[in-house]
Amino acid sequence: MDRQFCVNKLTILNPRKYGEQARCALQIRGSDTMSSESTELSTEVERKLASLWQQVLNTDSLPRPSDDFFSLGGDSVAMIMAELRIKEEFSVDLPEGAMLGVSSLRELSQLVVKYRQLGSVDGQ
Repeated sequence: MDRQFCVNKLTILNPRKYGEQARCALQIRGSDTMSSESTELSTEVERKLASLWQQVLNTDSLPRPSDDFFSLGGDSVAMIMAELRIKEEFSVDLPEGAMLGVSSLRELSQLVVKYRQLGSVDGQ
C-alpha cells in the first residue's frame, strides 16, 4: 500500500521519468520481499527494536521485520530519539543517522548485531 502510494506520487510529479518502469520495479521488489521474508520477529534484537519503535512512534501495533521506520510515521526527530534509545538499550555506538542507511527493522537489527560484535572485539 505505501509502495503503491509512493509510485503514484512519483508518477504524478514526473510521469515521463517515473512512469511504468518505476511502477513495475517497485511491484517486483515488493513481491520478492514479501515472499522471501518472514513476518515474524525472529531474534531478541528484532523484538526489542520493534518494541522500541512502537514506543518512539507511539503506535499500538508492533512493527514487522520488513517495516520501514519512516513509512510507519517516523521523522528526523523520532529517528534521533530511536537512535539514542538503541545506543542505551544495546550499548552500541551507532553513527548518527544510521537508520537512514537501512530500509527495514530486520536490517537495523543486523546492523545493531554487527556493532555489538565490533564493540565486544574492540573492548577486549
